[in-house]
Amino acid sequence: MLLKQLSDEDKRTFLCLAELLILCDRPVLWDGGRRVATAETIHYSSVAIQREEREAASFEELASIAKDRGGVRLPFGLGASRAKVESDLIERIRKLSPLSEDDPAARWNVVRDMLRDMLKGKQAIMPSVPKLFLFELMMLSLSGGSISSVRWHLLDDIRAHYHVEPFIFSDLLARAQSVHLETQKTVAIILE
Repeated sequence: MLLKQLSDEDKRTFLCLAELLILCDRPVLWDGGRRVATAETIHYSSVAIQREEREAASFEELASIAKDRGGVRLPFGLGASRAKVESDLIERIRKLSPLSEDDPAARWNVVRDMLRDMLKGKQAIMPSVPKLFLFELMMLSLSGGSISSVRWHLLDDIRAHYHVEPFIFSDLLARAQSVHLETQKTVAIILE
């Protein structure tokens, strides 16, 4: 995969974007359940974002590919980066009301602000890097079956940040959908 060819900084950026993409529209669990709207302040001891197993496995595969450079581990803490993305997202969602935390528009506002913070000052040295980011992120989104509105906005904002033309974005999406469909067919043949 081409992810191996990215610089360490580009790998770090890609993996943080992938983590944000995976978590951006997932439900938040407050002490294992949904947050309740009440007039009183409730202190939750455990807050986490519910992960989808397939996407988590896909992310782990991407992370292992990105980390492998001739058997040498990269000098950044992937676990720390992932934890920071999740904790930052949770802290921002905490500020939303319980009624709006699952609203796609409210969630998108939170995710957009995080994305802007992540990409602030980052530019691609080579035009192929953001295209690779977008293609791999599209494939990751499609692993769940379809692309939610929040994820769609996230992908489009990444496209805009890196100045990828809309027709190239559409072409990458068509290729990602085609690869996803062919992969599903192949798996179905194997499992027959």
